[in-house]
Amino acid sequence: MKSFSASIAKLTFVALLLTCCTMAFSQRTTIWKGGTPGMNSDWNCPSNWSTYTVPDEFSNVIIKDVSSSTLAAPEISKGTITVNSVYMETNTSLLIGKGAQLNILDKSGSYIPDYRQVKGTVFFQEAIGVQAYNASTASNE
Repeated sequence: MKSFSASIAKLTFVALLLTCCTMAFSQRTTIWKGGTPGMNSDWNCPSNWSTYTVPDEFSNVIIKDVSSSTLAAPEISKGTITVNSVYMETNTSLLIGKGAQLNILDKSGSYIPDYRQVKGTVFFQEAIGVQAYNASTASNE
């Protein structure tokens, strides 16, 4: 009976561990809030996001229209940012600085209604390779 109880305890532990791992690596929605004093447009500021964490490759990013508020649109000023998808509402914008890069893993799950909303280059990671879209010049590369 003791070994049966130990086996049940081990199985319960493994099930709990697998559940935690699945939840930790599943896609999550992260919404741009902006407006953190002194860092109001900084993509890399955790308090500018609904989850209080900077989006990563497991994030489905939503950039809401902040044009009628005192909040600022996001800006990626440096580094390489990788997210799962990006959904941009109408009247939103995103600035990607000269030394920065945005990689989007799921192009089909992304929605950018007008690429003029994005200043800089967006890279879509396709199954057949990388597709770059340079919004500054409005051409595929």
